[in-house]
Amino acid sequence: MNYSMMFTEISQKWQEEWSRHKVYESNVNGNKKFYLTAAFPYPNSPQHIGHARTYTITDAYARYKRMSGYNVLFPMAFHVTGTPIMAMAKRVEEKDPELMDIFTNIYGMDRKYAESLTNPKELVMSFSKEIEHGMREMGFAIDWRRKFYTFDSEFNSYITWQFHKLKEMGLISKGKHPVPYCPKCNNAVGGHDTKGDVDPEMGEFVCLKFKFEDGYIITGTLRPETIYGITNLWVKKDAKYVKIKMDNEIYYVSQYAVEKLKIQDHKVEIIETVLGEYFVGKEALNEFVNKKINIINAEFVDPTNATGLVMSVPAHAPFDYVALVTAIGKIEADKLVISIIKSEKELGEIPAKTIVEQMQIIELSDEKLEEATKIVYRKELLNGVMSEGEFKGLKVDIAREKVKEKLLNENKAIILHEILNRPVKCRCGGLVEVKIFDDQWFINYDNEEWKEKTRECLNEMNVIPEKRKKDFEYAINWLHEKACTRATGLGTKFPFDETKMIEALSDSTLYMAFYTIKHLLKRPLSIDEWDYVILGKGKFNELIELRESFKYWYPLDSRHSGADLIYNHLPFFIFNHTGILEKDKWPKGIVVNGFVLMDGQKMSKSLGNILPLRKAIKEYGPDPIRISVTGISEIGEDTDFNQKMVEGIISKLYFMNEMSNNLSKEENVWLELKCNMYMNECIDAYEKLDLRTIVNNLIYKFTNDIKWSIRRGKPLNEKIFSNWLKLMTPLAPHFCEEMWHKIGNTTFIVNEQIKKVDLVQRDYEIENEKERIIEEVVNDINEIKKLLNKNPETTNLFIASEFKRKIFRKVESGNINEVIKNVMQDEEIKKRGKEAMSVIKSGTKWKKSNIIFTQQDEFELIKNELKFIESETGTKIILTNEEEAGESMKERASKSLPAKPSIFFI
Repeated sequence: MNYSMMFTEISQKWQEEWSRHKVYESNVNGNKKFYLTAAFPYPNSPQHIGHARTYTITDAYARYKRMSGYNVLFPMAFHVTGTPIMAMAKRVEEKDPELMDIFTNIYGMDRKYAESLTNPKELVMSFSKEIEHGMREMGFAIDWRRKFYTFDSEFNSYITWQFHKLKEMGLISKGKHPVPYCPKCNNAVGGHDTKGDVDPEMGEFVCLKFKFEDGYIITGTLRPETIYGITNLWVKKDAKYVKIKMDNEIYYVSQYAVEKLKIQDHKVEIIETVLGEYFVGKEALNEFVNKKINIINAEFVDPTNATGLVMSVPAHAPFDYVALVTAIGKIEADKLVISIIKSEKELGEIPAKTIVEQMQIIELSDEKLEEATKIVYRKELLNGVMSEGEFKGLKVDIAREKVKEKLLNENKAIILHEILNRPVKCRCGGLVEVKIFDDQWFINYDNEEWKEKTRECLNEMNVIPEKRKKDFEYAINWLHEKACTRATGLGTKFPFDETKMIEALSDSTLYMAFYTIKHLLKRPLSIDEWDYVILGKGKFNELIELRESFKYWYPLDSRHSGADLIYNHLPFFIFNHTGILEKDKWPKGIVVNGFVLMDGQKMSKSLGNILPLRKAIKEYGPDPIRISVTGISEIGEDTDFNQKMVEGIISKLYFMNEMSNNLSKEENVWLELKCNMYMNECIDAYEKLDLRTIVNNLIYKFTNDIKWSIRRGKPLNEKIFSNWLKLMTPLAPHFCEEMWHKIGNTTFIVNEQIKKVDLVQRDYEIENEKERIIEEVVNDINEIKKLLNKNPETTNLFIASEFKRKIFRKVESGNINEVIKNVMQDEEIKKRGKEAMSVIKSGTKWKKSNIIFTQQDEFELIKNELKFIESETGTKIILTNEEEAGESMKERASKSLPAKPSIFFI
């Protein structure tokens, strides 16, 4: 049988039934509610298997909450704001070979159809339709009535209202500011506008002026406080440099730096072009310490970074130290280095030299240099104190700002903004640089009062995994002004300058509230009307239903996304909620999951391992995929999707399908207690979204329990199977629905309730210990047979004495000396000290349960199961209490322990 075909067919069947009965259409009904959302997709391509993880985790949580008695809302929309869609359409129009290859060879699109998607809106509608099909095929419990696109007029009116609110509170301003920018499409860019969704990280270089010939060489640095330790300058001899007139002064910079300077408010005129070798061997004047320094060639210099010339501080920069040693030799280099910062003792007098020698770095190509640099920079920033120069005695972080201020005031430096994680490419293909905009609009995330409210919200939020809270704290503290407009793009016009558009990371922060009323909204609303619906200000009788819907569903209980949004979207989301809404409407939780690998590797076109989601669904069926992407790894870690693992899950589900054909009417005490224990554990795990524990318990452990129970002649019954189905439903809803109806139910299992059972722990432990003893007896006999290569006709089992049981009941885990001291307080045991010591040592090694049966009970337990043990081991069993063993068997019998009979072959 084609198992994947089975899963595909039953999924289609039940998706149609759920849709026909409107199971997931969530309405205000007065019951306790649970509202959760996942980051809405950006439809510039079909989805692959990696996208399935966030949405499936959200869906599993939604289904669990529904089965816990909540009225659950899980909506979905499509984020089409900004320039990426337009850039994609332009690439389609140009028949970009790489893009066409992805569309046709990876996603299986018809080439003619792919080439026709040159209109941005047509492209959006095509891919959003594809994504929606995939989500429906995965069985996501989404209320699709609430779907919208971020260029819809109703949504545009909502975002316009949001920005009016931010401006009223002084959280939006206009001014001159550096912004990541694509020269090719003449647009400011953010993370959603770049290839790979890389968020451009801007840094501020202080470019120091060094007197050279008739002008100045300028070198960029992030550490201006190190000017007192400069020994030389670096240049790349075969790179192109230019002599320029800028702001009425003469400067020497790399050819690449010219355009950067131009777009950062400098007037630049190129006078002459030279190669880097022009500078090699010449001197420049370090005016900061009035000292001439050499200009030396270095291949590590990147002419595209900052100004393309580099100042050398070899005492505190491992790259500089290794380069200087390479250029002039270690003896001469050590004579030149100037230590200007005192830090941790282990860094020594010359930190760069110390760390390079400790890490045994001798070449500039050594990958360890990056780590060495980070170690020195981090330790000096945290603990360093200036030991030379005008600011001697100040901490490095304070001196840095004072030196920078002094240099700028004295016109000895200029500022150049740079993309620190370069190269970052715009989706149009252009290299992202930094541009100074004169009329840029910003959201002021550096407002301290706003930050404090946002921290307060975060502190009260449930963040899963909890360790991620520190990342959010860092992001909130680090955020400053965020450019919120673009020159072009889809989405909402900026209300205070309609020649601009609101960018993608600025209109995706409060849209969760829009879902709550979207299905009721008939037209765009005015600012005053939105004030009423969201804030309760004023009165609009025709909008009362919208107001009540928002009040019912808000606050948002759980926000889900991948880890890539921790430093952009998610903190913006918290900020905008705290800025605009009252505290009782602030979000309650965030769930962040890791990514999906394919066969242990990151998915990429070059590796050819991108698996489109809908293709995967056809190949494996949705439920095996759902379990695979959610329950194999911890939620915050990356998970590996591979064929062997998926097929293993399929085999487990098919095994349960086979079990459904032969359900027993008989009671099965042990298996029922086992299932009840899993039920309580899994409910706790669902609350924490510990899906790995759930899958481990229900897919692996429980199926093994069933197999063991069947071997024991105690088959699965309908009650236990039904409870297992309910627990699995959030992860495998289609399969569980099929099995639920197969065994005679007429209701939808997705609407059933799951709750903890009253489990008497002692009863469970007793039954579990009984099964463990029988299983270990069977396993021990078979293992000894294998080791000795024997198939004995008869085997003696000796049951341990009451004396040993008395000791085992006193043995607890811990230090062996403490155990001995505790046990030896009993006079009877103390009298048999030597024997007792042997039992104590065995007990600390072999005791596996706090349930210690009496000798008689253990004897009766094994006696009642002799037929089973004999059938499993192929040997006749003679059962004897330890004390009753014959003289020749006493030594063998003495090896017995509670729950571990001594075994002797005859």
